[in-house]
Amino acid sequence: MGMNPAAINFPDDIDTGKVIQAIQARKRVLLQEDNSSPIEYKVKPVFIENCSRKIDFLLYLEFKTKRLRESSFNPTRSFVSIEDVIINPCELRNADKYDKPSEWPLDINFILDKMKHSPPDSSYFEELKPSRRHWLVTDFVLAIEVAKALPIYEQIETKDRLLLLEFVGLINAILLQTYYSYEQNSDTIKAPDGFMPIKTGPKDRP
Repeated sequence: MGMNPAAINFPDDIDTGKVIQAIQARKRVLLQEDNSSPIEYKVKPVFIENCSRKIDFLLYLEFKTKRLRESSFNPTRSFVSIEDVIINPCELRNADKYDKPSEWPLDINFILDKMKHSPPDSSYFEELKPSRRHWLVTDFVLAIEVAKALPIYEQIETKDRLLLLEFVGLINAILLQTYYSYEQNSDTIKAPDGFMPIKTGPKDRP
């Protein structure tokens, strides 16, 4: 969901440098704003107003997605089928209702050591479970939530939504993980809670 302004193709008469400056400035504004207040357009558009509004919307969408991803939101056991996720209201609207778990990021080396030297029925693992989640599933659901927020989503029939998710849902989830791991200066996939799949394979998880 991360936006790279330099990768956008603009018409030849658009000053790309000014556009990128405006986008970066808008990002800073969104991060500083009180989440409970409406969006204030503090950055004047430097090119056509319609394009400016669309970019502003996408930046705000990126901001809400990141906030929800780095919170206690855990959709892993909240649905039975993909259809359930599709028909439910967009969860991004509730992003501000969730808090970031106080124990994040977890000390991955400490956890691995505990896994190695503690019995499977250790109470430590039970205490850890509430904050754990399946991150690929979580990011897959987040990709759906982002799609729901797009105006065109309501114009797509349910069967077409399912087909779309079948082809691009998992790819978007992986891209989401890759982008935010890169943002953390990590050279491997790293979840908001600190878990890294390359260090904690299925056999290592509690």
